[in-house]
Formats: sequence, C-alpha cells, structure tokens
Amino acid sequence: WKQHGAKTDSERLDSIAVEQMQGGTRRKHPYNAFLAKVILNLEGLLPPDASEDQILSLLSKFPRNNFAVVDDLQKAIGAAVYPIGCILNHSCRPNCILTYDGTRQIIRTVKSVTKGEELCHSYVDLITTRDERREQLMTTYGFACSCERCEEEKPNSESSGAKMDLRKVQRLEDFPSEVQDRLKIAYELHQKALGENDLSLERSLVQSILEIRKEILDPYNLELHQTICWAMSLALLDNDIQFARNMCRDIVQTLEAVLKPGMPMHPLLSTQLFTLAELETANGNRNEAKRVISECIKYVRITHGEESQLYNKAMLFLLSLN
Repeated sequence: WKQHGAKTDSERLDSIAVEQMQGGTRRKHPYNAFLAKVILNLEGLLPPDASEDQILSLLSKFPRNNFAVVDDLQKAIGAAVYPIGCILNHSCRPNCILTYDGTRQIIRTVKSVTKGEELCHSYVDLITTRDERREQLMTTYGFACSCERCEEEKPNSESSGAKMDLRKVQRLEDFPSEVQDRLKIAYELHQKALGENDLSLERSLVQSILEIRKEILDPYNLELHQTICWAMSLALLDNDIQFARNMCRDIVQTLEAVLKPGMPMHPLLSTQLFTLAELETANGNRNEAKRVISECIKYVRITHGEESQLYNKAMLFLLSLN
C-alpha cells in the first residue's frame, strides 16, 4: 500500500482491534459468536487449548483476507483464504489477475512486468467509480487508495485517464434542474421495475429507464452500464436475441473504454466477448462472430490460460465457424 501512496486509516483500524479485544466482535457480529461456539465444539478440528476469543479473532480477519473463488465466467462459487495470494497488495490498475482451477488459485500477469516490479491485483470491482472503489477499500480493508488510476480520476484531473471514470457527474444536484427531474423519473421507474414480476412489463420499464439515462448520462456512466446489463439479461429471458446482441455490444464497448487504457487484458472482457460471439452467431452474423471469438481467444489465453475450459470452448467455437 505504501508503495502506491495509500494511507492506512490507523485510528479506524485501532478502534476495530479494541472492539475485538473488548468483545465488540461478539456484540456486533452475533453470527461470528455463534459460529465460534460451533467450531469450538467440533472435536479434533482445533488444538485442545483453542479459545473462543481466538476463533473470533480469526473469523474477524477472514473478510480482509479471503478471496471469492470464481469459475471461468467470473461467477462466484465460494470463498477461501490463500496465503500466497494474501501477500499481493492492491492496485486499481493491477498487473495481475486471479483465476481458479477448481480450488487452486492461479496468479496471472496481464502486463509485461519488469524485474523487481511489485505484483498487484485489485481487491475490488474495477468497473466502478473512483469514489466507490475507495469507499469499499476503506470500509473493508481500512486504507484510502492513491494508486495511479485513482490519482488520474481525481475530479478536475488534467490526466486523460480521468475521461475514463464511469460517472462524470457524481451528485444529482450537479445536474440542471430539468435534468434532475428526468433522472428522478428514471429512478422511480427503476424502483418499480425491481418489484415487477411480469417480464414484458419489466422490459418496458427498463427500456424507459435506458432511454432517459442514455440521453443524459455519459456513455461510461456506471448506472447506465448497469441498466444496459439489466436490459440484456431481460432480453435473453425473452429470447430477444437481436436486442441482447446490441446491449452486449454496448457492454463490451464500455469495458474496453474503462479497462483497456491501463489494463488491456481482463477476465471480464474475455467472458463478455465470448457471450457477444455467441449472440452474433445466433443473429446469423458468422463473420462478425468469428472476429469476436478470435479476439476473445487472445484475451482468454492471457486471462484464463490455454488449459482452461473457457479457452477450449472458445477454440471449439472458432472451429465451428470455419
């Protein structure tokens, strides 16, 4: 963290430690207290002299050191602690990514790395704004990130990287009043769509939200990106393959704009390109599908490795198009 200019919130971490020593963990996390009692009573699992406080201490450390174990499509299938992986520090523009072969963690470099250069991966979702990343890092890990990307994306930064932030205007009140009214309508429609059980009605609501946000927000705005992902999912459920393909193209464009400037290879892009190739094929665009899956293979070779299931699927997909 220090090498990236990060500042640890020592007072906050000290207060957490004091709370734990004073039994605050039991008070604030009753599930941990219950789990500690269960673990303590499992015969043969722990040394005979293990105490409930020691177990509570370990349970409190787990969220700061665990990893989401994901499959080839970046879907979380579990959580685990990996001692070597825990050594890696954080960067919002990392030179490493983590993938998994079953429960085996694999650390992969996605950039050329010079001798002596620190290996870093991202502790948080990179498809988020600077403020959201920093807030999550402070809440979970207790430090304020000042990595290269965070510095570039500072408000009023002169760096070209600031253009790639996912939300140019952070607060609703920063918009003109007439625009605020339209965004409020989009928010109300959003809340209504969340509670809608009818697919056609939900699609209609999301389409209205999408039209408003596309007209007003920056193309790489996070809320717009999430709305597009939502619209694509609903289109797939409704078997509207052409619309889903169009939404997937927008998603790929956003991921490329946000990730490529500092991290040209990322598993999110790999998996989304694979999905886009499938949708292009379903729409009868075999030549475009071939181009996309070829691009996907370049990514997957780096992000997942040639031994991965996704790489094998992509290669078979390409062969089927030839």
